[in-house]
Amino acid sequence: MINQDYPNFEVIVADNGSTDNSYAIAQHLGARWLALNQNVGLAGALNAGSKVAAGDLFLFLNNDLRLRADFIRSLARPLMEDPTVFAADGLQWDWEGRVRVHGRTRVVGRSIWLGHFDLSQDYPTNCVPTFMASGANALVRRSMYEKLGGWDLAYFLGWEDVDLFWRAWQRGWRT
Repeated sequence: MINQDYPNFEVIVADNGSTDNSYAIAQHLGARWLALNQNVGLAGALNAGSKVAAGDLFLFLNNDLRLRADFIRSLARPLMEDPTVFAADGLQWDWEGRVRVHGRTRVVGRSIWLGHFDLSQDYPTNCVPTFMASGANALVRRSMYEKLGGWDLAYFLGWEDVDLFWRAWQRGWRT
């Protein structure tokens, strides 16, 4: 995070009860440490971090991502250009930068008989609409996020991103 070309951002590490050297690394990088003292789940940790954050945009990240220097600026561009956009996320690659692990999620069909939507991922090279962002790298607009009530604590580990972006989609907010 320290090599970002985006101006004026803060890094908050919401610690979900880690037992490794995360605290020392966060201190070394100048990140703000938020000790939760226990594992409150991903949704709980993300909500806790957002409550102490100062910005108009929140970037929720997993701790195992390598970011290009223009990562935040690239994600912020669609939100700055259009105030009706709720969120953006980026194409994710593996640590070596060789294998795509997350792209754009699209609704490609609906099975009325089975009662579900069919989702698919593709990998566009430009900024395009998507059904949802990944909770691993989602930049969201604070005002809309707060209207949604944040991440739903019922999702302790998994599906929390589907839920948040589904609720935004139902309000007509784009990602």
